[in-house]
Amino acid sequence: DARCAQRLLDQLSSWAKAEALLDYTVSTTPGVSNQAWYQAEWSLAAASLALSLVVSEPTLRAAQLEEVIAWLLRASRKQVSYPGGPGTCCNNHAYWRGLQATMIGVLANDDELFRWGLGRYSVALQQLAEDGSWPLEMARHEQALHYQNFALLPLTLIAEIAHQQGLDLYARQVKG
Repeated sequence: DARCAQRLLDQLSSWAKAEALLDYTVSTTPGVSNQAWYQAEWSLAAASLALSLVVSEPTLRAAQLEEVIAWLLRASRKQVSYPGGPGTCCNNHAYWRGLQATMIGVLANDDELFRWGLGRYSVALQQLAEDGSWPLEMARHEQALHYQNFALLPLTLIAEIAHQQGLDLYARQVKG
């Protein structure tokens, strides 16, 4: 529906004009919350996936679409500029950053960002234990199952986006 597509673009345009998801800092100080950074990764993933569903609508305002994609690109680059701490470098947060980078890389035709996102998929494969679990997610003890699932969600979407770009990540193997 062209009207719904334009409404989505209008909403994302208001975020772009407000420079949303760009005004936060990441701290390495113990006990300081980085929740804004986490929220930005999830919001960028949702916004970019939603935009990907309507981006080919021919009636969308081209200048507005360019503005939104440019904002997503700035926000994504900020998001991935911090590698994360001992856990967040390589756990579900890294995979969510990978998802938003992969999708925004496609939308912005930014091969470097796209490949950075795919790199989080490779990191995830390399970290798999023999039983198929991710040790950093298992360290969550009674919430381990929840975090295993939370890690799998963005990885599956990365694989699906890559498939649309002609890459078969499902066929990748690590350690046999």
